Amino acid sequence: AALGVRYVVVVADAATESWEPRADERFDGLQVMRRTNEGTVFRVTADPAPGVVLVRHGFWPPEGIAGASLRWMSTDGRVEVRGNCNRCVGEIRMTAASFAQPRMLTVRDDAGKVIARRGIGIAMTKVSIPIRFEHRADLYFDTRPGPQSIAEATGIPDPRSVSIQVAVPITFASSPNP
Repeated sequence: AALGVRYVVVVADAATESWEPRADERFDGLQVMRRTNEGTVFRVTADPAPGVVLVRHGFWPPEGIAGASLRWMSTDGRVEVRGNCNRCVGEIRMTAASFAQPRMLTVRDDAGKVIARRGIGIAMTKVSIPIRFEHRADLYFDTRPGPQSIAEATGIPDPRSVSIQVAVPITFASSPNP
């Protein structure tokens, strides 16, 4: 809803007669409009969130279980923020920890201006980054020191190099009086 999506179409698998949600699938904020052998059309009924944060580049895929997953930053990262507002004022909120040693996280806007610097320790900590934008913004994350090899730091045969981990999801909270 925060992205302006009004309808969702779920196409049925050709091997099944019609698509039905599994018992463990949740569809809060969706209403079935039409169900056929080809699939199901849902109408989005959820109230739009003030905004949404989308990880675009520089992070490994999420790992862990639903409700407790995280993403490791693998290189300089790009995060897109989309707001359901004309002049969006608020903050990006995330929980983060650094791999093997403390790091400095620097966040820049589209123009390259530093909007935040936060020290990230090895213990999970809440981080908030104030932001102002019009409908959409790209944020660029980098860390010093940069990514380091998991295998070299731990002896675990993991081929990845990482810097910080962030709990999923990263959120945007708007200020009540921009």
